[in-house]
Amino acid sequence: MSEQNREKKDIIFAIFLIFIGSIFLLNTTGVIGWGVWQYILRFWPVFLILGGIRLILGESLITNIILSVFALILFILVGIYSYTSYSSKTIPFVPNCMNEFIIDNPNWFDNRGSDKSIEEDLVIKSDEYEDIENRVLNIDVGASKFTLTDEAEDDEYISLNSIYTEGYIEPSLKSEAKEKELTMIFKTISPKRFGFWGSNLTEFNLSLGNIELATDINVVLGAGKGEIDLKRLNIGKLNTQVGAGKLDITLDGDAIPTDLSIDLGAGSMVLNIPKDVAYTLSYDLGVGEITENGNEIATFLGKNSDFNSENYDSAEKKITIVARVGVGSLEINNI
Repeated sequence: MSEQNREKKDIIFAIFLIFIGSIFLLNTTGVIGWGVWQYILRFWPVFLILGGIRLILGESLITNIILSVFALILFILVGIYSYTSYSSKTIPFVPNCMNEFIIDNPNWFDNRGSDKSIEEDLVIKSDEYEDIENRVLNIDVGASKFTLTDEAEDDEYISLNSIYTEGYIEPSLKSEAKEKELTMIFKTISPKRFGFWGSNLTEFNLSLGNIELATDINVVLGAGKGEIDLKRLNIGKLNTQVGAGKLDITLDGDAIPTDLSIDLGAGSMVLNIPKDVAYTLSYDLGVGEITENGNEIATFLGKNSDFNSENYDSAEKKITIVARVGVGSLEINNI
């Protein structure tokens, strides 16, 4: 009898293993990219919910049947939502109305509708710090969306336009100068509340001026989304760290760094660089994937490996890329 009860208790866990195993199988066979995990991981509170319901209802046979059916439906919905959000493609066996709703409303979990959105601007002017020869920009973003461009006014070191919900996720922009180096720190803070998911009312748009000033950029992105689009900035080093978020980087014109560091967990990154710019890539790969213009560079376990772009020997501009990819995906494209 005890053995029978033990088997009943393992039903939900068995469904969970089947779900996770199925996603891994689709990843390793190339049907679905590893970037889908950034959407699946957003649903980790589901396991707390299932555990709480089981504690309330007990361990009866009826409870196990109800929870097993509920868990199966829940995992299927999580899979459908995550795949559709990641790929923006419809699923044949799912009703069109559901496919269209998910594609048209990718952030429906994030809507906090009842809270009032605040919009404000912050600027660090050039006349606040004199005799600056180089600067460092540190960006630390949680479950939010941010953009970074180099289109600010010439008399501004940085400008920030924020749209956020007070008390939920708020912006913080600080600066200090030491030995002719200006350090600017932008980060998101949650002063009062904690949320499982980000808010679609939370967006931070940063723009750099003084484009001739030598600039190093360090980005830490949690479960949010980031877009970096630089064309004129004098970049030295660009360091990025992505958890379960998604980061798109476009480097063009004069904005070509000498060194690019990439640290990807379960997130994804798209790197767009000009055709005439070459790169050498040193990478450590877990069970994720690295591609170039849609072609596979590496998938599943690659340690201390190197790759050079085809134009590496002939190109004048070159980037040294060091990447560590876990279960996420790195996509390099020419523009």
